[in-house]
Amino acid sequence: MNTMVSLLKREHWEHQVAFRYLPLVLAGLMLLVMLLASVSAVQVNAQWGHGSDSGMEATSFSDMLRGMEAAVPTETRNAGVRSGLLSLAVPFGIVMGFVSIFYFISCLYDERKDRSILFWKSMPVSDMAVVGAKILTGFLVIPLIFWVAALVTQLGGLIIGTGVAISAGIPAWSTLWAPSQLPLLAFTELGAFYIALLWLAPILGWFLLVSVYINRAPLLAAIVPVLLAAILEGWIWHSSELLNWVGERFSAAVMTLSLPIARIAAGQGAELQALTDGNWSADTTLISIMAEPQFWLGIGIFALCAIGAWYMRRYRDES
Repeated sequence: MNTMVSLLKREHWEHQVAFRYLPLVLAGLMLLVMLLASVSAVQVNAQWGHGSDSGMEATSFSDMLRGMEAAVPTETRNAGVRSGLLSLAVPFGIVMGFVSIFYFISCLYDERKDRSILFWKSMPVSDMAVVGAKILTGFLVIPLIFWVAALVTQLGGLIIGTGVAISAGIPAWSTLWAPSQLPLLAFTELGAFYIALLWLAPILGWFLLVSVYINRAPLLAAIVPVLLAAILEGWIWHSSELLNWVGERFSAAVMTLSLPIARIAAGQGAELQALTDGNWSADTTLISIMAEPQFWLGIGIFALCAIGAWYMRRYRDES
């Protein structure tokens, strides 16, 4: 256990920019935009509240918000709050996917590039533990980091929204905090992050396999063979099944991230099939997604790639 913890700390230390600073910067930018927007709203409220220079009666921003609160049904307003908070998490999920891709394509390549693999092979640490730590980092740690950053952003958004509500004379607890159902929302988001990343498992497994073997330009070495295979498929069989399959993986990951929002919209009368381009039915949930054969096929492909990566790292001569 101590060995695995040390290996996980090593991964975090070697990828501080992607694991620590990138989510912080993304959260900071989103909070800054929300803060500037709310400050502008409060300023507009103060200006409108004093009336116009022409002497015409002005409706304050506060009056507009209170009017909207009274006009919009409670269920619709509550759904809007939850959808808005879930929307804040989607950018973190998308960036998480890109970080995972670049992590898997470089994690076993970098240690050979800087020759640190010789040091680690001299230590009493098995190749299985090293590869396992990288897999755990990619599929467990990275989603957790970006989920925490998303949750902090949502809390910040609620605090900023509370300031706007107070300035408008609207009760913040009953309007924002209570309808948000933040604990349930956070748990749902965490599941969506993990499941979305697992949809990319076969692609990440291929990148991991390339990372342990190639000597230079690993990203190019991973993409070019796939493109050549797709071109060969189109030339011989006049089809594009390979590219379609890869595209479906990315599409499923994005739809998994947006599924909680789509289900809230479906509860307000929208068709879930329309919101997901007809791919999932109205009964689709994060749990039912995991029952799809294609989901487990991808995990099986990743397992084969991981075994191949372990085998090559174990028996390849790096001296």
